[in-house]
Amino acid sequence: MKIDEIVNEIKELKAKKPILIGIEGFGGAGKSTLSHKLKDVLGGEAYIIQTDDFVIKEKLTLASPDMECYDLERLEAEVLRPAQNNQTIVYRRLNWDTFELGEPIRIPPVEYLIIEGITAYHPRIARYYDYKIWVDTPIEIASQRGREKDAGTINEQHWDLWSKNDLAYKAKYQPDKTADAVVMNQ
Repeated sequence: MKIDEIVNEIKELKAKKPILIGIEGFGGAGKSTLSHKLKDVLGGEAYIIQTDDFVIKEKLTLASPDMECYDLERLEAEVLRPAQNNQTIVYRRLNWDTFELGEPIRIPPVEYLIIEGITAYHPRIARYYDYKIWVDTPIEIASQRGREKDAGTINEQHWDLWSKNDLAYKAKYQPDKTADAVVMNQ
């Protein structure tokens, strides 16, 4: 599906505000790129949050199809539940250098809230989303992009495990099948 088709479908939603958009795909698939393109097309009324801001340091290197390294409870409490209830959203980003949570970030009122990351619409939190997108990229290509992005950092060494986790997550939960749109990115 093309971005203009996705934007048309999103704009037709008669959901409460903000409209919650989840973008999932393997690490390196192009989720961040798509989320920024979508934000640009939707205009200043969109805000992006990455699930990487909700990583749990101690679980970062666990082999898990459930993606236990993501603090979905914190994502739900700080972002999804307040958004659903039209309340002020205040969340904390993970500082990847120190693995500590940063200062609270207050999101201004927006029409569209984009959550992007491999667990954005994990089944435990999928009910919050108005529109879900899967970025379909072969794991070999996605992993290569991720390795290149993380070259020279501590994260570079984890890509084999993370790729296995991504594949196991997709096999177990089939987020591509529950998506409202699939974007091919090869």
